Amino acid sequence: MDSPEVDSVAMPPPWGEHVLALRRLSAGLARREDARDDLVQDTLLRALLAPPPTLSWRWLAATLRRRSIDHARRAERRERHELATEPDPVAPSAEDIALQLELQSELNAAVRALREPYQRVVYLRFIEDRTPTEIAHALGVPVKTIKTQLARGLAELRERLERRYGRGLPGLALLLPSTTAPSAAAGFAGLFVMLKKVASSIAVLVALLGLWYTLSSAPPASSEPAQVADARGELPSRGERELSLAATSDEARRSAGDAPAVAAPSAPGTSELRVTVRWSDGTPASKVGVRIFSAATRRPLGGEGLLESDGGGVARFARAPNEPLFVRADRGTEVGPVAPATHGDDVREVELALEPGVAVQGRVVDPRGVGLAGAEIVLASGGSDWLSVDRLARSGPDGGFELRDVPRRLSLVALAAGFAPSEPEDLELATGEPPFRLELELTKEGGDLIGQVVQAGGAPVPFAWVALVRIERWTPRFDGTMAEALGPRALPCDFEGRFRFEGVDAGTWPLHVCAPGFALATTTASIERGRTSEVQVELVRGGELQGTVRDAEGRPVAGAFVRAFDAAVSPRYLGMGQYDERNAFGSPTTSSDAEGRYRLGPLWPDEVHVYASSPRGDDQHVDQRELRAEIVLQPRAGEVLAWDPVLAPGPTIRGRVIYADGTPMKDTFVDAKPSDPTQTRTAYTDETGEFVFHNLTVEAHRIDVQLWADGGAIAPLFREDVWPDGAPLELRAERVAPEQQPKGSVRGRVVGADGQVAEGTGVGLSASDGLTYFATEYSQGEFRFDGLPKETYRVVVFRGDDVVHVAEAFELGSGEERDVGALRLGPDASLRVRIDRSRIGAELEPSLYLRREGSMIGRNLAPGTSEFVSIDRLTVGTYGIHWWGAGLAEGERTVDLAAEREVVLSLEPGWLHTFEIAFPAGAAGELELVVSKPDGTTVLRNVLARGWNVMNPFAFGPMLPAGSYRVTAKTDQGLAAAADFVVLAESSNPTTRIELK
Repeated sequence: MDSPEVDSVAMPPPWGEHVLALRRLSAGLARREDARDDLVQDTLLRALLAPPPTLSWRWLAATLRRRSIDHARRAERRERHELATEPDPVAPSAEDIALQLELQSELNAAVRALREPYQRVVYLRFIEDRTPTEIAHALGVPVKTIKTQLARGLAELRERLERRYGRGLPGLALLLPSTTAPSAAAGFAGLFVMLKKVASSIAVLVALLGLWYTLSSAPPASSEPAQVADARGELPSRGERELSLAATSDEARRSAGDAPAVAAPSAPGTSELRVTVRWSDGTPASKVGVRIFSAATRRPLGGEGLLESDGGGVARFARAPNEPLFVRADRGTEVGPVAPATHGDDVREVELALEPGVAVQGRVVDPRGVGLAGAEIVLASGGSDWLSVDRLARSGPDGGFELRDVPRRLSLVALAAGFAPSEPEDLELATGEPPFRLELELTKEGGDLIGQVVQAGGAPVPFAWVALVRIERWTPRFDGTMAEALGPRALPCDFEGRFRFEGVDAGTWPLHVCAPGFALATTTASIERGRTSEVQVELVRGGELQGTVRDAEGRPVAGAFVRAFDAAVSPRYLGMGQYDERNAFGSPTTSSDAEGRYRLGPLWPDEVHVYASSPRGDDQHVDQRELRAEIVLQPRAGEVLAWDPVLAPGPTIRGRVIYADGTPMKDTFVDAKPSDPTQTRTAYTDETGEFVFHNLTVEAHRIDVQLWADGGAIAPLFREDVWPDGAPLELRAERVAPEQQPKGSVRGRVVGADGQVAEGTGVGLSASDGLTYFATEYSQGEFRFDGLPKETYRVVVFRGDDVVHVAEAFELGSGEERDVGALRLGPDASLRVRIDRSRIGAELEPSLYLRREGSMIGRNLAPGTSEFVSIDRLTVGTYGIHWWGAGLAEGERTVDLAAEREVVLSLEPGWLHTFEIAFPAGAAGELELVVSKPDGTTVLRNVLARGWNVMNPFAFGPMLPAGSYRVTAKTDQGLAAAADFVVLAESSNPTTRIELK
């Protein structure tokens, strides 16, 4: 066979994608595994020896189908003409299987062990399937350098495998060629001999690595310099580029195409990072998880991103990215940013001293109360800070575990396959002396989730990060502490893009995925109880945006923020720089350099909303908080676009909010409402009461001041028909500024039913204006509140998440110091709630809210599909239970624990009915809404203390059972109205309107 011309195959096609796709296609054409491998190998050989002018998937698929027909014909001829039949191929021996698996594992390990920059270029070339030209452009180095690095990387890979197996392994010497490349023909023969011996996609990939090395050993052709595409496809004219951004603002169309190319950042490389972890007493901390985060994105890093400290407390990251990093322990203590190494071979040393925490001796138990081995213990913080990512410990054979220096402000959660996560065990509620003894109960059945992250064509995306996200925030308590919830769970994929989550609550979960070079992906995963669900996530190549940020005078703006989102961001709080993240991994974000230049990516294809805003700082004037530019782009995968944002004020409305006596109303929200209510803007008054809105649409706006009642009625404050760029507004309230009166204090103590100090309690002060105050001091049952204005108050005592005592209301005078004495709690009590589902079916999941009578604060309960809910740590008293849920009628009932300890909630199906409450202009005060049956029985009662009077008409929509009802609305200022209505089963949300008079 003649050797093919080296120039005829300048670069290999996207083999990683095509091999997997061809194997899937072959599965439908051949029943036997070896026949499928023959089809794929013959097709690849055909593509390599006689490639078409333009290699495409269509050509490969057609070739494979033709080879399938040829194979079938040959098989038929053999059956007709061969007298002796050959025995069926026997299954591979255990030794063959072990060899194949070992080769696969060794290859993965060898690629991971490559030094930088060789690991990076090998990964980009053969896993992400980028050409050397694309890699050179991305890393900002010459193409020749990339080819040299690839050659050295492959040689190092071959050397590592030969050190492990020697040259005696059949085909290995040909599989990864030596630095003196054999002829192409010899390379083909050896490669495909090895493919016959090791039939796996990894072997195909390694063979193609060797083939590429063989073909690229010839002198490379001259490479073109990297260019920045200014639109889709080829480099168009400036006019064509302007047409491609037809949906953007005028300044964006003018500037697009004129942006100078931003120099590509050089590859950061890697350097060694040694982290010494110490317990809070200064001794070395062993077996502590240490993770590194990118300082630029604050995302956790995969690969070597998580290590466990050794016996000397040292965690050694041999190849940490040589860029600014944050280092964090699994308990939350963090240091950084750690500066890059000056030279690539420098070692960065970091000390990580754990903050003082508590010791814990815990046990994980199953629904029967039996210890459960192998459960993971993680932290719950109620935020998106990645503290739920790392395992602190794993339970032993009896379910036990021990921890040291755990932050008391957080909670512990147990995770185990087949179970839903345990309820967070809050360390702030633990009593007694450490070590605290805790029991984490796995009471609900859950499911597991496995999956794979791939790119177009089916090639895996190694080391992508996958997060299961459910927004469950912390809940504040009266004493300022928080009741935590489990945060996002995230983990990196393996070399083949595979991941596995164990111990997931049943339901539909958002799934967020990120990987370098790919656009952030969002999908969902359905988890079923007692089952392992499976999902595949396909990523697409991200685009890139670059340019220069300038101000209205054309000067570069340093430190400007540029962010991209896959959907428009609500403008409500953009004036204050608030961008709510849509993805657990954040959004593509960058800032401009000293010359105003920026580079942003990877971006989503199809549609991207980009926002550029001024630098923010505490000393910035209010005018600078809202200067921004916006653009909507439609990039293609891998495309580089240009945009020069101009930060100019645009149409502006300015104003000032004052009290009737002229005192500035500072720290107050102001809304600017155009004709489209979804485009409402919100600003915040400064110390002088001033506010400003920039970049408005040129139309009439309504300016609304968000007023608080502060214990009394207050009329709405607004101005209608306000156009931008007019005279500054002055909005004057009808009331004078609150008097600056001396502040008072309240003190007292909490005792149990036995008169002794009540352990495990907290205390708060609830004011009649709805505000809650936290204790200045609280120790051994003694409490004190300082800095209190003149007001009516109640002392509220809680245990855990439940209010267990509400004291009588009292009036605190200006500057008064009051001692409320001893507050004696009632006897301890428990409540058992049975949920009657006979009318609704077993699949609906209600939400319950338990509230002590006299308190505005309660506890949310989520029983799921359970029949019973037990609530402990209560005291004798009166409580209210309110329930609701999708497809359920809302309801409420009162429980007196002095008379009953078990109640039954009979749930009914419900349908939405909306009410619109209209009122005269200027109406103010408290609004009470009551829904009752014809016999006068109250179904629902809702009291709105403030805020309703700025929404005219005010709308609310309860879920009610089918039947006849009456709604009554009244205010404490004497306005009232009522109406009768009927709720019909399967109704489509009818509306009842009533007018207050």
